[in-house]
Amino acid sequence: MMFQERRYARYQYQAPVLYKTDRFTLWKAGTILDISLGGILLSGDVLPSEGETLNIRIANLIEGTLIMLQ
Repeated sequence: MMFQERRYARYQYQAPVLYKTDRFTLWKAGTILDISLGGILLSGDVLPSEGETLNIRIANLIEGTLIMLQ
């Protein structure tokens, strides 16, 4: 595994998330472990492949809504 210096600062933010790619027929449940300007660290049973477009629904734990991103 090759390690690279982080381009952006990472912030610990754990929240439940739903995610899906064109390859998945159903939404998958996972957890965000941290977040940065460059992306998120996602934990789940089945993860997307590198380069796949990922649709995600993050639970906004403050307002109780979903944040939708692609």
